[in-house]
Formats: sequence, structure tokens, C-alpha cells
Amino acid sequence: MAVPRRAANEQAPTRQGAPSWLRVVTSPWTPVVSTILVFVALAVALWASHALSPSLRTLMSTARESDSFALRVSAIYEIGERRAQARAAVPLLIELMRSDPDQYIRSSCAIALGKIGDPRAVPALEERLAECKRRQLGKSHLESVEWALRELGQR
Repeated sequence: MAVPRRAANEQAPTRQGAPSWLRVVTSPWTPVVSTILVFVALAVALWASHALSPSLRTLMSTARESDSFALRVSAIYEIGERRAQARAAVPLLIELMRSDPDQYIRSSCAIALGKIGDPRAVPALEERLAECKRRQLGKSHLESVEWALRELGQR
């Protein structure tokens, strides 16, 4: 394929005549400006994620009281994701794991307790493990408790 050539009297395009977006893109400062914009965007996203995330108290209330199964599981998951910062929720998670009628809520609590890593959860997790074996609950329930105990250094 032939490369088109400019006529001898035709001038090369200049930045002055180019659209403003093209002048910015072709600027020698573009890499620096782009890097700064990326860092600003990341900082805003990080700030927003903390500013918009619900408080631990709200999550605990949702996990305990919501009528929605999906909201309860989501709240328990989010509590677990907060790891050591969620130690205040350990008694609630233990209570739910021992008494909630829904097996999936109970397994979600076991996983959250494993993520938090508080040793207060070990006796309750061992009780749950024995219950899963005794009642021959599904493999996923048993594995969630075993995983939590491994995270706590008990298996």
C-alpha cells in the first residue's frame, strides 16, 4: 500500500490548527497529566468507598433483622470482609450461626467468622462442625466450617 505524500506546497498540520482535544492528547505533558488524573480518580474512588459503605452497626442490624435473605447474606459477607475491624460483630455472628433456622445464613456466618479471625469463634465453629456431621448437611456447609477453623489455625 502506497503512503500518501504531501504536495511540495502543502504544509504539515500544526497543533495550532488542530482541534483542542487533539492538542491536549499530543501535548508533551500528556503522560504527566494522565498519571495525575489516574491518581486523583483512585483517591476519589477510595474515599467514596469508605464514605458510602454502611457502618458496622447497620450491617449487624441488617444481618439480624432483615426480612430479605439476600440482604442478610450480603450484610454477613460485608462484615466478614472487614476482617479484624469487625471484631465487635463476632458475638452476633456466633449467635446467628447457632440459632438461625436457615442453614445458608449459618454457613455464611461461619465464613465471616473465619475471615475475622477472632479466637472467640472457635467453640461455636466446632459445635457447628459437629452439627454438620451429625445432621449430614451438604458438603458446602461442612466445608465452610472447616475452612473457617483452618483460618483460625484449628485444623
